[in-house]
Amino acid sequence: MTRSLAPMASGLMLVAWLPLSAAAEPLRGVAPAAVGLYPAQYQPAASATFRLPPGAPDLPVSWEGVPLNPAMSPEAWAPMETGPTIRGMFEPGRWRISAHVPGEVTFSTIVTLAPGQMADITLTVTAEPEPRTTFDAGSACETAVCPVAVDGLAVTLRQGWWMEPPAWTSATLGAHPLDFPRVDFHGPGGASLHLNPHQWLMANGPCQETAAGQLCQWLDASPATAQAADAMAATLRLIDRTPPRK
Repeated sequence: MTRSLAPMASGLMLVAWLPLSAAAEPLRGVAPAAVGLYPAQYQPAASATFRLPPGAPDLPVSWEGVPLNPAMSPEAWAPMETGPTIRGMFEPGRWRISAHVPGEVTFSTIVTLAPGQMADITLTVTAEPEPRTTFDAGSACETAVCPVAVDGLAVTLRQGWWMEPPAWTSATLGAHPLDFPRVDFHGPGGASLHLNPHQWLMANGPCQETAAGQLCQWLDASPATAQAADAMAATLRLIDRTPPRK
């Protein structure tokens, strides 16, 4: 009887061991249950604090964040808080963060947030409070930046860039009204950017979301053109539509 108990005890140990490893097997590849993890990559959220620069108007602020990477969730960040400093949790990736202050002053920056990062960022890109409303097609911006407000659209042009008048009707038969205007921007050396272009294909080049629609650039655009696109995208927005002054 004693000799027959040893194999039985060994068998009991084996039976007790196998279910544990088998039970663990289905958990492989499953994201741990934790708040702030993004299912696609199981990445922890990034924490970021954004501040207005020193000397900014002491007025209520409207904050917003737009994800820029195609693989990111499309939901924008729109907090209820209105102070000059704000904190939030973000999906890792590239974001355009903007702060709108009454008086048409806009502070903005583009930032890449890493998984689990704790960032503290001061916004530095500013749209000036008094954009010009006169419009001369083909007249390039001669200073570092040129705020423009024309026919329902506001944008801050970069030096050497100019824009064609906004088109508020479709390029198809019947000329249907548009919710967002079509605009072509032209820059140094034949560079160009296109806001809400007609029948734009992904193969043509990348587009980024703005407050006035999609701003697109050609696939072979230069780094300088890409930088101008990022800078102008942060300032593009719709305003009350009034006929441009001549």
